[in-house]
Amino acid sequence: MFVLIFYLYGSIPFPMVATYVVKGAMIQNCRSGNVSVANAFGAGGVLTGLLAVAGEGSKVLLPLAAAGARFQGSREAALLFIAAALLGTQFSLFLRGRGGMGATVVIWTLALLAPRSGLILAGLWVALTLATEQTRYSTVGSYLAMPPVLLLVERSPGLVAFGCFAALLCVLRYDRRRDEFAHARIVERLKGLWPGT
Repeated sequence: MFVLIFYLYGSIPFPMVATYVVKGAMIQNCRSGNVSVANAFGAGGVLTGLLAVAGEGSKVLLPLAAAGARFQGSREAALLFIAAALLGTQFSLFLRGRGGMGATVVIWTLALLAPRSGLILAGLWVALTLATEQTRYSTVGSYLAMPPVLLLVERSPGLVAFGCFAALLCVLRYDRRRDEFAHARIVERLKGLWPGT
């Protein structure tokens, strides 16, 4: 029952809701057209973006709260509920199976449950972006690295299983048109921070 509830909750497109509430605009008609936190910032400004971040973050915080209240704080239960919310984010019932890439949900999960692994994966993403100059390689590569990094650093079967699930969704759903880093020309910006790269 909780899995279904959090799938439905994960299906709520908070970036779209925030953009409509603050700006009165449909996010699909703005900038990249993606239903994403990054596009919410671009389409509606800081307030819109922060509301979208908070909404997507609640897809992690509420499963943690539910696991704490009903399952004795079981991290495995929380991760199962977060995985259901991530699935809902990517295959939103309210968007006819379309949705965002769920990166914000993954970032919140790593920040709260595996911060050391999150920092390692963030560093890997930056390194791959600079090395390949293609965010598709750094995005997919960092997701594929998530399970082994979680295994080596966290040694938690639940986190490793979540990492495998997130990586599988990324591989199946990655589309350069939905890559906000590509739209934002992040490669050029990163190279600007390191002269000579």
